[in-house]
Amino acid sequence: SMIALESAQRQIEQAEESHQVELEEQAERQFKDAEHRERVLQQQRKNGLARISGLQEQLRRSLNDISAVAPEDDASDVLEGSLMEAERSTARLAARTHEQLSRR
Repeated sequence: SMIALESAQRQIEQAEESHQVELEEQAERQFKDAEHRERVLQQQRKNGLARISGLQEQLRRSLNDISAVAPEDDASDVLEGSLMEAERSTARLAARTHEQLSRR
């Protein structure tokens, strides 16, 4: 009877140790997954901000081209205003994107 009790006790201890190892392995996998997701999000953020910067630069070049071609033309003033507004909205988009991604 005493031997059966000791055997049962050992089996319980082994089961507890095995369960603990499983929990630790699961936690490690979850941590690695979270790290990977964070790296992906950081890369997406960098790509998005680079794209926004590229679009802003394109807008600036277009604005310079228009100013050089027809500096005193009324239509160019209207277009320049539109381009400047587009640049401002792009900057707002960049700020919102940055804010949303940094909250994750």
